[in-house]
Amino acid sequence: MKAWRMMTVFLFSLLSLTACQKKNQIRENEIDQFVAVYTEYLEIITSDTSKTENSDLYMQQILNKHKMSKAEFDATIQHLLQNPESMNTMLEKILPLLNPNDPSIGN
Repeated sequence: MKAWRMMTVFLFSLLSLTACQKKNQIRENEIDQFVAVYTEYLEIITSDTSKTENSDLYMQQILNKHKMSKAEFDATIQHLLQNPESMNTMLEKILPLLNPNDPSIGN
C-alpha cells in the first residue's frame, strides 16, 4: 500500500509543478488507455519487488496487450504533465482502480 500512496503523492506533485504550463489536446480514449496500462503496470510491479528487475519487459507486454505504443504512452505522460485538467481526470480514474477497497476515494 505504501507504493500506491507514494505514486499518488508523486502524481499530485507533478500536477502542482505543471499547473501553469500550456495545454496540448489529447483524446479521452488515450487517457483511458493510459490509465489501463499504468494501473496494470503498478499492480504488477508493486505486487512483488523482484519484478522490478524486469519492469521494462512488463511494461512492453502491458503496452502490447492494450495496443498502445511506448511513444503514445510517453506522449500521454507529457500531455498530463502539461495539462492539469487532464491530470486531474486521469487521477480521478486511476485512484479508485489502485485502491478499490478504500471508501475515502470516490468511484
